[in-house]
Amino acid sequence: MNIFQVMTILIKNPQLVLSIFIISVLFFIISGVLFWSTDYFVDVLLVPKSDVTLLFALTTLSSPISGALASQPILAKIGSF
Repeated sequence: MNIFQVMTILIKNPQLVLSIFIISVLFFIISGVLFWSTDYFVDVLLVPKSDVTLLFALTTLSSPISGALASQPILAKIGSF
């Protein structure tokens, strides 16, 4: 089976395509908000860049973990995973 046949099979799976699209949109929006919020804090709110960098790092590192932990009970309740 060549790569084009595999891609055709994957593209025909609407659940997979929709899931990939949704996660891509979420990453795009979240990355944009994080990127532009750092400029906003430094330029408009006059927060020191070191503080903004620290908060950016903490947010970037803690968001996936807290999101996974918060969503786990919800997914368990509806029968997923």
